[in-house]
Amino acid sequence: MRRRARGEVPSSPSSDVEARTGPESAATESGVVEKPTRPVDEAFDDTAPATMPTGGWARLGPALAEMAREHARQGDVDGALRAADDALALLPWLETARATCLVRKLLGETFVALGRRAEASEHFEAAIRLFDARGDRRGAADARYLLGCALLAREDPDPRSRTLLEDAGLLFEELGDDVAARLVEAKLAEADDRIEESPRSFSAVFLPAAFKRTSR
Repeated sequence: MRRRARGEVPSSPSSDVEARTGPESAATESGVVEKPTRPVDEAFDDTAPATMPTGGWARLGPALAEMAREHARQGDVDGALRAADDALALLPWLETARATCLVRKLLGETFVALGRRAEASEHFEAAIRLFDARGDRRGAADARYLLGCALLAREDPDPRSRTLLEDAGLLFEELGDDVAARLVEAKLAEADDRIEESPRSFSAVFLPAAFKRTSR
């Protein structure tokens, strides 16, 4: 299997279909949700209706975050940051926990592509907590893989990346996703090489308890 070049932006081992199609809708008595009072983007202010069918904001949030990621991967920094700000503005209105998870994961990938790994790590950490709380093992595996890659890609790689990658690999194996598990295995081999060479490998670094996977 091809080993990823050091500067290459990693992608989630799992499919992004959920992010494109949007999460399940949450029912409300009226069947609609009000438009956020906080403006999202001028284009949306001019064209969006005052109300949106239930689940609409929960689809728009991940769609904006995915748009931010694609702008970032194409080198459009301004477009990426605008879309990321719009997605963040919608977080209080997303109606479902699943949509919030997806937005956090996609924004993490956005900031990795922009070279802003500290911000990316914050979003991935939030995604891990949210996916764990929902019991979403695939999402949790993706987020751990992506955070592990972000920490490993630092000039001085963070040894915590190995624990995150190992946990992601175990989750993918439990899910029967052999392709994703092999991708993690290849990334772990890279981690062995890079962390062994890093001065950080001689210091004791521990993952916060919230990110340690407990046995099931």
